[in-house]
Amino acid sequence: MSARRALFAGFGRPLALIAGLGFVVRVAYVAFVMPHVHLGFDALWYELQAGTIAGGHGFVDPAAFYQHGRSIATAQFPPLWPGLLAVVHLGGGTSAAAYELVGSAAGTVTIVLTGLLGRRLAGPLTGLVAAGAVAASPALVAADGSLMAESVFIALIVAAMLTAYRASEGGRLRSWVLLGLLLGLATLTRSDGLILGPAIVVATLVRRSTTPTRARILRGILVFGVIAVTLTPWVISRSEAMGSTVILSSNSGTLLEGANCRAAYYGPDLGLWEPSCLHYARSPGLSEVSATTHARAAAVHYARQHWMRLPIVAPARVLRTFGLYDPINQSRIEAVESRDAGLQIAAWCTWIVVFALGIGGLILSWRRRADVAPMIGVLVGVVLIAIVGYGSQRYRLPADPVVAVFGALALARAAVRWRRRRVPDNPRDTRGLPRRSTAAAPLSSP
Repeated sequence: MSARRALFAGFGRPLALIAGLGFVVRVAYVAFVMPHVHLGFDALWYELQAGTIAGGHGFVDPAAFYQHGRSIATAQFPPLWPGLLAVVHLGGGTSAAAYELVGSAAGTVTIVLTGLLGRRLAGPLTGLVAAGAVAASPALVAADGSLMAESVFIALIVAAMLTAYRASEGGRLRSWVLLGLLLGLATLTRSDGLILGPAIVVATLVRRSTTPTRARILRGILVFGVIAVTLTPWVISRSEAMGSTVILSSNSGTLLEGANCRAAYYGPDLGLWEPSCLHYARSPGLSEVSATTHARAAAVHYARQHWMRLPIVAPARVLRTFGLYDPINQSRIEAVESRDAGLQIAAWCTWIVVFALGIGGLILSWRRRADVAPMIGVLVGVVLIAIVGYGSQRYRLPADPVVAVFGALALARAAVRWRRRRVPDNPRDTRGLPRRSTAAAPLSSP
């Protein structure tokens, strides 16, 4: 058997089986759970926007178009996800279930990419365990079936991490170009990419390496240049259509205004997003751009006036994002975003176990001086997103594959130690043959 066939039999075939099972789980969720889940505002917007794009009307406000027949340009969300759904619409998939299956397919890609990421860090066993954790993760299953942009966004972020590894290991310039393209596409899927992208790039460039500083700077400029080129057509077209400069999307005002007010700074909803705080963002008398500008200014003003609360609010946001602050109530609140409430609580219970294992795996990787720079970049990026925005476990989802890999590493290492303890101390086995040395065993078994 050739080395390539042996690799497929020992890793590729099990990974394909895990991915297939993960896809079946997601399809079952779409078929049996999602019909009983009310779609949230964002999911409904994506569904309706896909219809306007497929119908040739472009990116226009769905509410104004379907209710009053008016074509008003919008930049409420980045374009890649509704654009992808529009392609599905043109192909005959016009139902919400068809769109949700697209997310399920994207989630299956994430399973495969997570397996490759785990193998890259610590071997095939870690990769397969990590892929299994992602395949069975209730949080990711719910996200992939929610008709939200997270499914494609997470897949692009994991692909970017793998590309960052390849680029930093002496890859050609095309690997750095590909990294910029993936991060640009991720940013066109969710605005979080404006933070996660730079975090991954910076973490990759500052890792321990013999590469000269000048070369690192030039590679960083190349990556950010590709990201800018990827975003430019959308930014220019939206700015022209809206009559004002639009950086990616216009929903930052809604996000910031709802996260910077008294209800979000004091009391039981500390660190959350409060729709009751929206005044400018949903004002019917203002254009989309003007409403965003006023809402953002109001949010910044409130944050400045109450800056002494930020050392309390910011940690609360981060803890909520990682499910460590008022988790049961948090899970119920987040169910409004096209999630099943019961599954959200189950997702939190599963997450806590994986998170605890992930901490152990991260510590083990750090002690072994493993190259975890791109993965650390994602974790740092998620923390920054929570601090700038508000506490939501949705913001944590791009870090779930990373935590799954670290958790799988901890489990794999524990399995190796358990297996060693099962081997007799006698250096010769029961047949009298020398036992293979384990002194140079890797972080996980192959």
